[in-house]
Amino acid sequence: MERPLSRPIESVVLHAIREHRLWAPGERVVTAVSGGPDSLCLLHLLHMLEPQHGGLLHVAHLDHRLRPESEAEAAYVAEIARGWGLPITVESVDVPALMAREGLSLEDAARRARYCFLLRVATRVGASAIALGHTRDDQVETILMHLLRGTGLAGLRGMRPSAPPAPWMVEGLAHSQPVRLVRPLLEVSRAETRAYCLAHALSPVRDTWNEDERFLRVRLRREILPLLRTLNPRVDEALLRLARLAEWLEADLRAMLDARWPELAQDESGWTRLRLDIYRTLPWTLRLEAVRRALERLRGHLEGVGWESVVAAARLDEANVGSQVSLVDGFVARREYQALAVGDRAALEGSPWPDLGPQPIPLSVPGRTALPGGHALSATLYGKEELPPWEEVGPCEAWLDADACGRRLWVRHPRPGDRFQPLGLEGTKKLHDLFVDEKVPRTDRRRIPLVVSPRGIVWIVGLRVDGRFAVRPSTRRVLRLRWE
Repeated sequence: MERPLSRPIESVVLHAIREHRLWAPGERVVTAVSGGPDSLCLLHLLHMLEPQHGGLLHVAHLDHRLRPESEAEAAYVAEIARGWGLPITVESVDVPALMAREGLSLEDAARRARYCFLLRVATRVGASAIALGHTRDDQVETILMHLLRGTGLAGLRGMRPSAPPAPWMVEGLAHSQPVRLVRPLLEVSRAETRAYCLAHALSPVRDTWNEDERFLRVRLRREILPLLRTLNPRVDEALLRLARLAEWLEADLRAMLDARWPELAQDESGWTRLRLDIYRTLPWTLRLEAVRRALERLRGHLEGVGWESVVAAARLDEANVGSQVSLVDGFVARREYQALAVGDRAALEGSPWPDLGPQPIPLSVPGRTALPGGHALSATLYGKEELPPWEEVGPCEAWLDADACGRRLWVRHPRPGDRFQPLGLEGTKKLHDLFVDEKVPRTDRRRIPLVVSPRGIVWIVGLRVDGRFAVRPSTRRVLRLRWE
């Protein structure tokens, strides 16, 4: 159902330009014009309102060469632009050839060709904005399309009035200034653009592309939305409200993460470490956003990043040290002993554990032993009556029977034939088999620290305590070991 505007369409467009700062007076604006009612309405509005908004218009039209009449339509748009005294760039592209070359669908190939053309024109003429004719109806269709395909808050929010171009649009282009995709008609309905064209004696072309039911958007427009409107005549408003709520929620999450980011994240060359002691205090949604932000800061964008991989990466705080999740384009997330690291695979290659050298390093018990690479292992002794409140024991902490361990402890790397006794079992197990069972990456197996005593392995740091040294009801003194 259409919602009549309480203001003239000219006021709505001017308000959008000023509220969202789509461009400043004197900036050049490339206006995408297909010749249909939406884009023709947009061009006429911007041309008539040029003294108020101050943008310098440049018209751009791409002939996709998919219909016999497309060449005549390109000539028609060029005639309109020149008649209004506006500069225009017209190009054509062989979309079927692009489909074959890039392995794209017809819809994706046409979209890619169109946006890349617009960015080329904007770069050539020095434009800071590309004005698109997307309307309120297009926004409703976009939100519903994202829902059907599966989306998070960013997709549920729909199209923004102003947004940077996607990375694939600007690939290979050198920009002297940033270019924005702007949508002055997002608060205007498709019926209103048609009424505007009629009122101003504009004759838009009929684009049969928008009637081709091979495309999901067209099927939503012609089949699904009419059906939904029989169930709820105001479904368009409901979807737009949902999008506005998603926008607010996303802004709130972004602000909350901004407040925690300085203490949470440590940026290095090619990767970002999220401190686990801070990360674990975050609500689940903020953990997801933290992983996404770390990846976006390193990669520059989030296009192509799957939901499942982000969720798996966000859960790495529960995984063994060294566990890794592939994200996209060679970027990975990895569980380190005190951090969740996100970065380029090459930058994260190698073990998170230090090289301790070939000889065992004696530990101070009690005390703190400094280890290579800025690491340390602290040992604290408690009598049973002195024990601090028990908290959840992390993988880099062990509570042990001090008398079983003794005061002669060392830390070293694994050796061939090492065995340990799993807690609750009588027999021993090969350390190699534990690493296989726990899916410890091969690059980490030779570097994982072992705390050992004359009786054998006491603690496999980050993984297991040997059952012979675990705290029992008969324990009189407790040794707390902590890897730092």
